[in-house]
Amino acid sequence: MTELRQSTTVPKTSNSSARTPLMSDTTPAYHGAQYVLAGRRARGSRGGSAGRRAAVGSGKFHRGLPQSAPVNAGVFYGPHDLRCEAVERPRPGPDEILIDVAYCGICGSDIHTFHGSGGNVHNRPPGPRVIGHEVSGVVAAIGDQVTSVKPGDRVTCLPWMTCGKCPYCRRGAVNHCSSKRLLGGGFAEQVITVEGTAFLVPDAVPLTRAALGEPVSCCVWAHDLGQVPNGAVVLVVGAGTMGLIMAYLALRGGAATVIVSEPNETRRALAATIGAIAIDPRQEDPIGVARHHGDGVGADVAFEVVGRTQTIETALGAVRNGGTVVVVGVADPDARLSLSPYELYRREITLRGCLTRRNSFERGMRWLRHEALDSFVTHTFPIERIGEAMQAAIHGAGGKVLIAPNGAVP
Repeated sequence: MTELRQSTTVPKTSNSSARTPLMSDTTPAYHGAQYVLAGRRARGSRGGSAGRRAAVGSGKFHRGLPQSAPVNAGVFYGPHDLRCEAVERPRPGPDEILIDVAYCGICGSDIHTFHGSGGNVHNRPPGPRVIGHEVSGVVAAIGDQVTSVKPGDRVTCLPWMTCGKCPYCRRGAVNHCSSKRLLGGGFAEQVITVEGTAFLVPDAVPLTRAALGEPVSCCVWAHDLGQVPNGAVVLVVGAGTMGLIMAYLALRGGAATVIVSEPNETRRALAATIGAIAIDPRQEDPIGVARHHGDGVGADVAFEVVGRTQTIETALGAVRNGGTVVVVGVADPDARLSLSPYELYRREITLRGCLTRRNSFERGMRWLRHEALDSFVTHTFPIERIGEAMQAAIHGAGGKVLIAPNGAVP
């Protein structure tokens, strides 16, 4: 069983306490999102079950507390070692924004990080650090140079910052910025981001749904790359939160038929509620089903939202000649496809990767108005139960798993 450690009390701060540097999920150069441990670390309970734990934190926002007061956070120390601990409150710099985190979703990349595998863990600082990037919340304070938001604004965040100067940024491909820095620290009561990365949440959108801003934006860009034609047959491989959103966008974007391949029964049920044809790949061959619904030749577009070589190869086999496969899932950097260059040539298949762009995030904000997305959020945990939350996400208990560091927030 995967081992987890969670603290049971909030360590008290002391001027004489030794403080250990604790970075967020950014590069070391990003000073604004760094944290340090506050005081002596409390002993944590082992395992993913709840057990008996003392409450950590008051469950309320802390705008009025002094800067020295600690905040509670999910601290990643290394593979299979995630703890709820008190860390020093982050302080915004001149161009930075301090956010009271309402909710932070557990992304598939966070699971990769937890296991110590996958592309998300390469070129990242080692633990201890606070992870999490699918953030929604309320602006608590801003630096002198911030003009895009003000305290009290409800926001969600673009999970990375760019330089604006490199060849990619100059061409508008900011998702490939040579100096891109990833936002981390979302599994905490407060987090820092920089000017230009916080987006206002529409008044009618609850902050639970707003936490889907980043995965929705990824799917908006994937839909663009897939160039889904009206009346298309679409295959979505995988029905985690990203797969469910992908299926929803495809259906609302003009596809006539969307097939979702997913072994998890709960997730198949969620896919069926939005109008997709949900199949169990252990019982039905996704390639055969795609051909059945695609005039005997296959799907027009397939979205792979798992990040495994087997499921990518399934997507390649399921599209018609001239079809498109978009890889949305994050695979292990060492994984290799069994791909015939001849078949790629003969069948004229387009194979594309997908890494979200800023403009897709802006357009994704409009999709957050769709109440149907609420059904994709199935679990919410307080920060002191982050171990249970991670286990729920790992074992596919349902849809999106959220952490609520400050208690339930409207």
